[in-house]
Amino acid sequence: MGANDGGSSTGFLLELASVLQGQPRTDDLYLVFFDGEEAIHEWSAADSLYGSRHLAEKWTADGTNRRLKALLNVDMIGDKNLKLVWDTSSAASLRTMYWDAADALGYGASFPRQGGAIEDDHIPFINAGVRSLDLIDFESRERSGTPRRTLWTNSRRTALKWWGPC
Repeated sequence: MGANDGGSSTGFLLELASVLQGQPRTDDLYLVFFDGEEAIHEWSAADSLYGSRHLAEKWTADGTNRRLKALLNVDMIGDKNLKLVWDTSSAASLRTMYWDAADALGYGASFPRQGGAIEDDHIPFINAGVRSLDLIDFESRERSGTPRRTLWTNSRRTALKWWGPC
């Protein structure tokens, strides 16, 4: 079993928390672990993105979203041949800044300037007016030849996922 979907972003956020711990900052930093992006029946605006929709609504109501400078959504970044999608639904200024930085640091091969609009956990925040960027390697399973959804749920509809080896 692979751990690319939830596992890679969780590992990234835990390491980021470790690195940033104790570092001086002028702004608050929130590390959020979303869950519930998958559809229960069929992907739609109402049947998807459960955790991020809930938090975006809560933060809109309490004023937190107005104070956010940016939201970075990290999803499925564990592929050994990482190719992040140039997500056209993300804020162009953030997308360009990150891709330019990757080029300058020699990581341009993992940040190709191609892709399209991705529906992911950043969308509810974009809809709430927050500049957001989705960092996702959405095509990693297709490149490896492993079907993207080998096993999604069992007969009791538990959250069982198998993406094959990463």
